[in-house]
Amino acid sequence: ISKFVYSASDSVVLAGAYGGEVDALAGTLLAKTKNAPMLLTSKYQVDPPLATELKRLKAKNIYILGGEAAVSKAVETELKKTYTVKRISGSDREATAVAIAREVGGQYKHVFLARAYEVLADALAVGPASALNGIPVLLTPTHNLCDVTLNALKEFGVTHVTIIGGEGAISKTVENQLKNYNVNRISGAEREDTALAIADEYFKSSVGAVMANGYVYADALVGGYLGAYFGAPILLTNANTISYRVISHLSEKTPEELALGGLA
Repeated sequence: ISKFVYSASDSVVLAGAYGGEVDALAGTLLAKTKNAPMLLTSKYQVDPPLATELKRLKAKNIYILGGEAAVSKAVETELKKTYTVKRISGSDREATAVAIAREVGGQYKHVFLARAYEVLADALAVGPASALNGIPVLLTPTHNLCDVTLNALKEFGVTHVTIIGGEGAISKTVENQLKNYNVNRISGAEREDTALAIADEYFKSSVGAVMANGYVYADALVGGYLGAYFGAPILLTNANTISYRVISHLSEKTPEELALGGLA
């Protein structure tokens, strides 16, 4: 994906390929702001394909997303031999999402709120809308909004919170914790439908779409900035079957699609 979009880039946003998934999804806005590709790394070493791509890009600055549980100190130390490296992290994934939003700017009237655990499809699908509209993605468990996120809403001057996903993803209890804010919810019966609802809300005039597997996240992690680059939503499918509702949307609105990942 990096090769598809960038001939060169001064900056790169780097997330862990195994355990850094949520950090990558929250980092789509940062990638767009820095005009940078999102790349993935093994936890304990800089693998040859990553090293080769960093050289091809002629990168100078690398922003590591998440703590050492996602991207180890060894990777950071190795990269610092060649590049200027900044780690953006917090004590947990919710705090890292806040730190990423703070790095981008720190003052926002509007934020997206997505589920932080287990099913990450909603955070994935809202990535392009986040990047194109300058709206950070903050994270929450299903049943209780943590203090770090509540405090960030005050710090950033937020007035409007859009919850991504239904009550099975983010419960009514969390919504009730946001009674001091203007709150709306974008959701559908299934994760594919939530992605379609995001597309209908934020990509009314788009003539393309990025198709991603909504059940296996590795390829789709870096798809948010690709969608933002083309001004296109991410739509979801599984490996072998596609919802008739997605097919209908594509046939009506998007004559060109990009598919992320291999045939498996």
